[in-house]
Amino acid sequence: METLNSSEFYDRLARAFDVMTDWESRLAHELPFLQQTLDQHKAKRVLDTACGTGWHSIALAQRGYITAGCDAQPGNDRAGERERDAGRSPGPFRDRRFHPARHFHRTF
Repeated sequence: METLNSSEFYDRLARAFDVMTDWESRLAHELPFLQQTLDQHKAKRVLDTACGTGWHSIALAQRGYITAGCDAQPGNDRAGERERDAGRSPGPFRDRRFHPARHFHRTF
């Protein structure tokens, strides 16, 4: 059996994560709480830390929030780049000048 370090493990997991997750059901369950919490705090710009493959960020962006996703695993933060490229996020995600407190009302 092959032994992987944590970075290799999570890089491989990122490739299969969306196949293993029923995102339609998960988002149907989780988004009402997220929206209620964000609306309660009048947040419209949201940073999804540890975004994984970015489905929460994407779903919130589709509902009118300005979102960005970032993740410590390089394979995962492609979602954040998709959001930036679609014009729904201020990005950039890997630029050290980027500071979440200047761009977002809330992080989750």
